[in-house]
Amino acid sequence: MIEPYILILLTVILAVSHFVVFRLVFDDDFEARFRVYQERQRSLLMRENEEFVSSMQGVIDLDPESVEASGFGEKWRHKLASIDEVLDKRRELEGKVHMAYYVLIASVLTSAAALSVPGGVQLPFNTVLYVTSFSWWLLLGVLLWMMWLLLRYQMVNGELKKTGFDDRRGIKIGSGENIVSRLFSRLSEALGR
Repeated sequence: MIEPYILILLTVILAVSHFVVFRLVFDDDFEARFRVYQERQRSLLMRENEEFVSSMQGVIDLDPESVEASGFGEKWRHKLASIDEVLDKRRELEGKVHMAYYVLIASVLTSAAALSVPGGVQLPFNTVLYVTSFSWWLLLGVLLWMMWLLLRYQMVNGELKKTGFDDRRGIKIGSGENIVSRLFSRLSEALGR
């Protein structure tokens, strides 16, 4: 029976792919890019605050509590908190990347168990349970998990660009370029270093 060996090979390929993709995607310079983003956001907030105060100076002189009634202070605090949420989301994602390896190990173990029971396990009502089916489902689950993590990463990375942050060093995908060609170019850059 060759299916368990194929499953083990696919699991190893998926583990290596997972490592390479997330090594390329989770670049080391995120902290520096985030600091630039954070400073830019804070300067934009300060400029917005100055514009608000200058435009509402007459109202503030007459009734200082009207500023809080307008909700500007709450909106400003929410924007400040959202800046740090980007970094928190990124760190949360980095903490979840390794979880795929646990499922991949379970897939290898079930594939190895299938070697000891090549014909499957006979169940009542003339039914056979093939142990390799568990490995296939685990591999599908890991693949979906990896795609979800990449989607979440793109969403977090998009937060840096949402407010006009110009990141020339991040992963940008042009109109004629796809993610696969961009990953290959990043891999060749990494190997060239």
